[in-house]
Amino acid sequence: RAPRLRRLGTLLRLQVTWREMRSMEIYIEEARHELDGQDPLHPDSRRLLDEVREKLTGVHEGLQQYAPAIRLDEPETEEIQLIRRLADKAGRM
Repeated sequence: RAPRLRRLGTLLRLQVTWREMRSMEIYIEEARHELDGQDPLHPDSRRLLDEVREKLTGVHEGLQQYAPAIRLDEPETEEIQLIRRLADKAGRM
């Protein structure tokens, strides 16, 4: 029973973390658009974001044997708006 609960916890964390990462990617793409296609991220930050995406995708693939119907959904509008507000607030500090 404990391994099943651990997998469930991992799955839930994966889904939340994926939506948070996708919210950031969407926000960054919006900023890129405003900057005429220029990536707003420092190369090290871009590399880190790409690594996070790759690792989350790998975890998802590893969990498919236990929960094949699990999807990595896009974030809700509210989640993206939260990232926008946090970024705006950070920019004013």
